[in-house]
Amino acid sequence: MGSLLVYMLILGLVLPIPANIIINISEAGVAEVYVIFNVNDAPTVIVHKPLGTPFSYYAYYLSTGNPAPLEYNGSLVLGADINGTVVLVYLTEDLTRKEGALWSLNMASQANVAIVLPENTIPLHIEPNPLYVGLNDSRVVVLLPPGNISIEYTLYVASPKTTKPSTSPQPTSTLTHAETASPTKSETSPPPTETAKAPTIGLWLALLAITVGVAVGVLYKLHT
Repeated sequence: MGSLLVYMLILGLVLPIPANIIINISEAGVAEVYVIFNVNDAPTVIVHKPLGTPFSYYAYYLSTGNPAPLEYNGSLVLGADINGTVVLVYLTEDLTRKEGALWSLNMASQANVAIVLPENTIPLHIEPNPLYVGLNDSRVVVLLPPGNISIEYTLYVASPKTTKPSTSPQPTSTLTHAETASPTKSETSPPPTETAKAPTIGLWLALLAITVGVAVGVLYKLHT
């Protein structure tokens, strides 16, 4: 039920236009598809043509959480015995493809569909013009109308966190007055590793600034 809660939050709190299909894309490119049916004339049979060949699927009644009869024969055939909301969920690997650092998602939908892209995503191209583009828990959400859908995106890697040096107290020195008055060369020279770290930290900060700037620019263009 955790994934369904995510779906309901996206549908109720983010999307300005309802969508009965939500697609959650993982970093590995697997699509988790949610299809919502409102049944008012049970018993009835619902036939859904999946967006890609499913390798796992199930359905259940939202009101009770009990499973609903479901089979796959090229289409997903759902038997609804009671009125109410039925949730169909399936996984497919057919919607995405990766070439180098570039990911592409291609599909055809007969209804409005909301696509939740992975974390750390930069959208590069979206067709057709989206009805809505927003963020949900730092993930890009794209709401698209029916038709042939194409999205190109890439993933960026967040800069690693640096470890602070140890602040444990140092042992008390037992040097004589003469020794403290004439420190050795090794005591006055900074460790060589300290100067080597500065360019690395600066490089990470520059890359992070560029990445954030690109992401903001893309989202700005999509909104305009």
